[in-house]
Amino acid sequence: GASPSQIHTSSKSNDSETEPSDDDDIHHPVVDRLEGLSLYPMRERFFGKSSGFGLLKAAIVMKAQSGADDIEDSAMQSDSDTRKEFWTTQPWELSSYTEPPPNYQFPAPDLLQHLLTVYSEKIHPMSPVLHWPTFERSVHEGLHMRDHRFGAVVLMVCATASRYSDDPRVLLDGQDSAQSSGWMWFKEVQANRRSMLSPTTLYDLQLYCLLTLFLVGTSAPQAAWIAIGYAIRMAQDVGAHRRKFYGDRRTVKSELWKRAFWCVVLVLHDRGLSAALGRHYTLSPDEIDVDFPIECDDEYWITTDPNDSFKQPPGKPPRVAYFNYMLKMNNILGDMLRTLVSYPGHRHRSPGRSAEDDQQVIAEMDSALNNWFDDIPDHLRWMPSDEDPITFRQSAMLHTAYYRNQILVHRPFISGQSSSPLSISCMASCTNAARCIINIADVTRTRGGHSPGTIAPTFNAAIILLLQIFSQKRSGTLMDPQKGMVEVRRALNVLETLEERWSIAGAMGDILRGLATIGKLPLPPPRSTSKRKRETDTPTVSVGTPTSTTSTELEP
Repeated sequence: GASPSQIHTSSKSNDSETEPSDDDDIHHPVVDRLEGLSLYPMRERFFGKSSGFGLLKAAIVMKAQSGADDIEDSAMQSDSDTRKEFWTTQPWELSSYTEPPPNYQFPAPDLLQHLLTVYSEKIHPMSPVLHWPTFERSVHEGLHMRDHRFGAVVLMVCATASRYSDDPRVLLDGQDSAQSSGWMWFKEVQANRRSMLSPTTLYDLQLYCLLTLFLVGTSAPQAAWIAIGYAIRMAQDVGAHRRKFYGDRRTVKSELWKRAFWCVVLVLHDRGLSAALGRHYTLSPDEIDVDFPIECDDEYWITTDPNDSFKQPPGKPPRVAYFNYMLKMNNILGDMLRTLVSYPGHRHRSPGRSAEDDQQVIAEMDSALNNWFDDIPDHLRWMPSDEDPITFRQSAMLHTAYYRNQILVHRPFISGQSSSPLSISCMASCTNAARCIINIADVTRTRGGHSPGTIAPTFNAAIILLLQIFSQKRSGTLMDPQKGMVEVRRALNVLETLEERWSIAGAMGDILRGLATIGKLPLPPPRSTSKRKRETDTPTVSVGTPTSTTSTELEP
């Protein structure tokens, strides 16, 4: 049978003090007995108050309050009341808790180092699921050759970084399409899945963050939403959504768990992808009791003087501040999604609901967005000519998120059958936000950067502009179709640049062309290529003077 291990039944609770908290430790012979006889599968698992273990806890508290503690617990202290076959993990189950070590094929040493460098420059500043100095040191020490779970993380780092690399060795054997970049390593990880019975490790959670980053760029981005759901359940299984899980002392490991929980995938991507796919997100804010990651850059986590650990130098804005501001935006996004989903008849006015009611809902959501916008740190304000490539990309994604959510707020109140002042006002807000999104994405493109996070917002922005053009065409107010399509063409330029490596961008570009064709609107033909283009093929345009919307339009 399995060796004894502790059953964890606690979590942080927001319940009143009069009710026993999930965090209260139970010191009682019954509980001690359970801890001594607990099953291996229960180790490091989280059980909430409504579980059977929560019920047991309540029974023990009631027993103590009834004055029954003087009753002998001798029966509880003996082995005679337990049957071994029900308190040990059977051999046939144990064999399913571990996976046979896979024979992973890692990139050649020089290619591996190249991909690590690419990842640290292109992906890590935007999605800091790892602590880079610790990760890089572990790779150099060969941990990926000894620990297959860490090895899977390394392979997915290579897979995600491949989309930003021009090294032909990242392509799938026999393929010359850049869209195949990294697929050989993704396939290795997918073919060696973790046991569903084994407890979640930090590497498991990090792996699913990376899998999601990879999947969103494929022809089936909805698979990322499924992966997110599984990752969230894994996090909940060990209690990573509760404050107590992290302990009282900040360590590299506790901060890594916190990053992995919050990181793009578990909450940010859960809500962002849910909004993009029109689906409910998985984890409610009411279930989360975890602080945001510390705003301290990786190089200051571990110092020679322990008293200086996890302290960002004064006057140096932390890179990770971007991540926390994006998390704050996604908390707002979660509230917005709940409001829009629960709001009665948000697309068609229901009886008893007035235009004033709609305006009040919109005003409240706009206020939350604008308050967030006003709090953006100065170093992350939109500056198209920012010479720091990391700060530029972080600023671009923050502002893209702001305008994307502006569209999300106003779009449900646009009516094709109504020319009410509210509908007209909401359409104006959406079109302004759409132009801002396309401007940001196009400036990013002209700087030679690959920013897959702009794909879905750019597509949605172009759809909004096409809707406006269709509306004007139907009403006879469209004076110059060529002028009306300028921004849509810019959006297509963005998607065409990204489709070389992210196939979903190509599919979205085809949809836009199809809509324009149906509406008999002028568009250039699609660029017919799926082969890798070198960076020198990317057109260079002055970033300081984009051809349409100016940077001053990026203010609310």
